Amino acid sequence: MLRLHLTAFVAVNTVLTLFNLMQGPPWWAVWPLMGWGVLLLVHILSHRAGMIDDAWAEQRALDIRAKSYDNNHIEEIRRSANFSVDKPS
Repeated sequence: MLRLHLTAFVAVNTVLTLFNLMQGPPWWAVWPLMGWGVLLLVHILSHRAGMIDDAWAEQRALDIRAKSYDNNHIEEIRRSANFSVDKPS
């Protein structure tokens, strides 16, 4: 569905812009382009947000950690960290 909306956006706005260029000023074709563009952006963002799950988040975190410039330091801290919590007496 997103691909269909993107194709319609490009096709219709191309025709409107070409028609407006042949007519000359005022440049009214920018208004449907911007309005529809904002709505299409919302559609794209909602589509991408629906694709995010725990597995994606974990994979993204691993990718970022692997690309980290200070990856060795992070791993050293992780190995040497003491995660035990002292209980009060």
